[in-house]
Amino acid sequence: METYQARLRRFLSNGPDEIPLTLLNSITSFGIKELEVANDRRLDTLVFLGTHAIMQTIGEYIFGMSGPSATKFYLEHFVDGDTDDQRFSEIYELLHEMRNVFAHQWMSLRSHKFALDYREEKGWWHGPDGVHINPSVYFMAFKSRFPDTAPERDYRKFVSERDLRIRRCEFVANWIGLAKKHQVRKTIQELASAQSPKFDEIEKIILKQLADEGGL
Repeated sequence: METYQARLRRFLSNGPDEIPLTLLNSITSFGIKELEVANDRRLDTLVFLGTHAIMQTIGEYIFGMSGPSATKFYLEHFVDGDTDDQRFSEIYELLHEMRNVFAHQWMSLRSHKFALDYREEKGWWHGPDGVHINPSVYFMAFKSRFPDTAPERDYRKFVSERDLRIRRCEFVANWIGLAKKHQVRKTIQELASAQSPKFDEIEKIILKQLADEGGL
C-alpha cells in the first residue's frame, strides 16, 4: 500500500491531474464495487447515500462546486440518458433532498414526495403520490459512466488548468487536516484571485507550505 508520505509527495509534485485521476480510480476500484453489492441486495438507502457522496466529492475537488448545484451538474453531464425517464437532472432537487433525509433525519415530510419503485423499468416517473424512482435503473445509469473510457475522464472539458491547480491546493489542505482558519488556507484564497505571473509565485509558496505542514 502507498505510504502517506509517498502519496502526499505525488499529489504535490505531479501535475494538477494527479488528484482527479486518483479520486476517479479509487472510486471506480472501491466505491462503485461496494455500491454494486448494495444495488444487488436492494439496499436502496446505501445506494443513494453512496452515489451522493461520489457526486459531491467529484463536484467539489474537480469542479469546485458543492450542494444542489454540484448534484445537478454531475447528473447532467455524467448520468443523464437519452430518454425522459433517464434524465435524472430534472429531479436533482428531489434526489438531493432524499440524501439529506436519509443522512440527517431518516424520515421526513419530504419523504412523501417520492417513492422507491422497482415495478417499472424506468429511471423515474410521476405517480399519483409523487415522483417514483427505480433505484436499480438509477444506479446502473450512474455506474455506466465509470469505466476508463467514460466521460469522467473528459473532466477537462468542464474545468480549466488554472482551476485544477487551485483545486489541488484545496484538496491537499483538507487531506492533511489543516484548520479552516489556517494561514495556508488564506494564501489559497489569494491564489484564487491572483493573475499570472503572481499566480505561479503564490502556488509555489503554497505547495512548499503544504509539504512542510504535511511533514515532508
